[in-house]
Amino acid sequence: MGLLAIAPNGRLARPLAKQAGGIPFRFTNDVVVDQYSGIVYFTDTSTRFPRSAFAYVISSGDNTGRLLKYDPSIHQVTVLLDHLMFPNGVALSQNGDFLLVTETTSSRVLRYWLEPSRASKVDVFTQLPGRPDNFKRNQQGEFWVATDSRDGIFNPLGMIIKLSPESDILKIKGAGNGMTWGFSSDVNEHNGNLWIGSVQEPHVVRLTLSN
Repeated sequence: MGLLAIAPNGRLARPLAKQAGGIPFRFTNDVVVDQYSGIVYFTDTSTRFPRSAFAYVISSGDNTGRLLKYDPSIHQVTVLLDHLMFPNGVALSQNGDFLLVTETTSSRVLRYWLEPSRASKVDVFTQLPGRPDNFKRNQQGEFWVATDSRDGIFNPLGMIIKLSPESDILKIKGAGNGMTWGFSSDVNEHNGNLWIGSVQEPHVVRLTLSN
């Protein structure tokens, strides 16, 4: 379906883009919007395989994924990074100086610099103890990452990880001890709670954060 926009009151989604560089989107995944500029950053996990073949994208080592930018002022899509291995979640730093993108296959988070003196440079932000999916920034500028499996293997027990803006792992929460969810896909912190989505479970999990 490509990149779509939905008005605050819902109704029919409006298509914005279906291809970049002449290559159609096959597996568009996560999206984040810069609230100041209106620039949209999003991922296309693979140019070869659709969502239904997600497991094969990992097992085959497919590296055709892309990180993309959509500028609504000129209605143009730009490829920021290509040859990525299952690019998935995308998040913007609090002051907008860098963009983070998860690579599910390699269990890592890449940092793409937006700050002018380092613009377009890329480095490894952190390596994770599980395959990352989507993630969100909280009000303190930290990042919660949802992982859909542990230690690089498929495992139904979910795990979420909090990262500092400097890439330190601050906290790891795993399913267990009465907390049950599987294949974590997204996590969002709001008003002292974590809201966790799943690729497979038909419900959302709420965890209350302790001080």
